[in-house]
Amino acid sequence: MKILPVVEEFTRESLSTDVERHITARALLASLQQRFESSAVPDFICSDNGPEFTSAAVKEWLSISGVKALFIEPGSPWETAFSLGPLGVETFNSRPEDELLNRKLFGNLTDGKAMVEPLRVSYYND
Repeated sequence: MKILPVVEEFTRESLSTDVERHITARALLASLQQRFESSAVPDFICSDNGPEFTSAAVKEWLSISGVKALFIEPGSPWETAFSLGPLGVETFNSRPEDELLNRKLFGNLTDGKAMVEPLRVSYYND
């Protein structure tokens, strides 16, 4: 399972957590489009250097949207954790791994999605 948490850095509000078998550039664009329609378009997005974030399609779409991309240094996941303090994305990503992925067997992707969403809500609302 791949987990894509979307967090508003200033308010630390968790906007969503997409759970899929794999996340393509097309799926990322659909998720970002949905977030941009439901809240203010950000000046920047910060992400790792994964292929879905560095694809030409995503770069072009962000440029058209007027959003600049900030990338953490390769091999430096603590940069996203540091930018959000104890509620950092990398910290959140390790929690589902520790609490779910390493302890449970999922019958299907729907089971995984159903288990990650309550964890997201409790994590960012604690």
